[in-house]
Amino acid sequence: MCGLPTGVHDRDVRFRLPDPVLNSPEQHRGEDSWLSDPDPNQATLMQIPYISPFVRALLPVKLEGGHELRFGVWIAIHPNDLQHACKVWNAPEYTDLKLTGYLANKIQP
Repeated sequence: MCGLPTGVHDRDVRFRLPDPVLNSPEQHRGEDSWLSDPDPNQATLMQIPYISPFVRALLPVKLEGGHELRFGVWIAIHPNDLQHACKVWNAPEYTDLKLTGYLANKIQP
């Protein structure tokens, strides 16, 4: 290994916005945009008109030596799924939440 403390190898990286939102002119500040928290760094759900609803997810990447890099990414989901996700996000039913979508952040290899 490189000799650095283990904490340096186990990292969390959080994407502030989904790429389609980041690349849009108004980003998350457009009319009728909704975020579960005013700060996109803290938000876990968002709906951006004419783009998509999104939910946060963790994308773990296993590294040598038992270490892990975790990306806080955005997943674009179907609008109907956003309502269900909002309802159960902070409820016990969250453990059974399953959503289908696509990765909305570009991750470099």
